[in-house]
Amino acid sequence: MTVIAIILWLRPPPSPPAISVTLLAYTNYTNRVGPYALLAITNHSQSSVSLSTVCMMLYGTKPLGSAPHRVTSIEGNTLRVTRLRAQEGFVQDVFVFPGAPAEWEFEFFASKRSTWLDLRRSAENWFHKHIRGSKYPFISKTWQILDSQWYPCPQ
Repeated sequence: MTVIAIILWLRPPPSPPAISVTLLAYTNYTNRVGPYALLAITNHSQSSVSLSTVCMMLYGTKPLGSAPHRVTSIEGNTLRVTRLRAQEGFVQDVFVFPGAPAEWEFEFFASKRSTWLDLRRSAENWFHKHIRGSKYPFISKTWQILDSQWYPCPQ
């Protein structure tokens, strides 16, 4: 029984879900400070997906030529939706720091929805919280890292 549990625990993660992130618009709320980006996050998979509440805004300077972006700042954020059914989506607003030469990218964690993966994440979170006692947030290896394209920061 233990061997079967270990084999199931160590099996490779499923293929990443097909999720798109599209910038709809920049907006300034009257009761909030600064520009916000409205992002449309859509599940194009044929099955449901789980989303981690942890997400990040990565900031970097514009690269010269075909060089990769160099991340200069990371801002933590929280997703409001944690589950998406097939062909379903939602709109997320995220604060974007204004700046002329800078660009930003939205990064988040997702996986195809399954009872086994939810059970594994719950067990890993319990173990991390009660046994290891680490002070840093734990991200399970069952999550796939997904991101948007790089967008210019608003002025």
